[in-house]
Formats: sequence, C-alpha cells, structure tokens
Amino acid sequence: MKKFLSILLAVLVLGACTTVTVDAKKKSSKKKARTTKVVKRDLVRTYCKTVEFSNVRSGPSMDCPVVETLQKGHVVFVVQQEGEWYYINMYPGQEIEGTQYGWTHRKNLRYHAPDDGVN
Repeated sequence: MKKFLSILLAVLVLGACTTVTVDAKKKSSKKKARTTKVVKRDLVRTYCKTVEFSNVRSGPSMDCPVVETLQKGHVVFVVQQEGEWYYINMYPGQEIEGTQYGWTHRKNLRYHAPDDGVN
C-alpha cells in the first residue's frame, strides 16, 4: 500500500510540474511583440515642406528636364499624385510669371501644417 501511495504521489507531483511548465509556456507565448505602425499620410491637397534641395521636373520621371530647384524648407502645395511623384504648386498663394507647377519625388516632401495657409 505504501508503494502504491508513493507512486501515486510521484505521478501527481510530476503532473503538477508539467502543468506549471505548460502554463509558463502559454503565458510567455501570449506576450505580444511591440510593433510600430508607419502611417503613410496622403499628401494630396496639403501643404508640404521640402526636406532637402529638390529638383522640380516637367513630368513624373527622372528622365524629364528640371524646371526649378527648391531649397530645403520651401513650402509647396501638393495638387495630385502619380505613383511616387507629386504634382506641386511651387508658389502657393502667389501669382508668378513663368513656371509655377512641376513634379517632385515623394521623398523630397514632408507634411507641413502652416499657421496662415502658406508659411
């Protein structure tokens, strides 16, 4: 009888240890890794600033001729998008002679929320 009780006790102890191990595995697998979502903002119909010297081209391609070069921090207004290219108004709120519109690559622009609509 003692032998039977010893075996039963050993089985229960080993079973309890196995259960604890399984629970620990379940708890550790339930932890979710932190992920950072990158939200791409639709820049069409918004004001943006150039992030570096930016070539503005006559069309949405590196093969198109440069019509203007804008300095870093220049505020533009995005009119439309084609692929990774934005058609921009280089001088929003101003009427100028010559070329006022052109194309620049999306990597050249960052969203800008102006206080008075332009600066």
